[in-house]
Amino acid sequence: NYFLAYGKIHSEMPNYDISRFLDKIPTTLTALELREEQKIEKDPIEKINPLFENKIWLWIIMAIIIILLGWFSVKMMRQK
Repeated sequence: NYFLAYGKIHSEMPNYDISRFLDKIPTTLTALELREEQKIEKDPIEKINPLFENKIWLWIIMAIIIILLGWFSVKMMRQK
């Protein structure tokens, strides 16, 4: 049974066995018959929402982390 798949833009080029056995091709070949096209339906990909939709929250969290790191650094340098 043979099948032909198409429609995937970024797929690899096909690698046919016939290119390796050119001297063993039979003289009488049976013709292939085309059947009805079968479409493969894919489930829609679910969109994953980011943890924080608004970028302001990320900037606030980064500012808090930087302030905490700075505070701990200054506190450690004052201790002797």
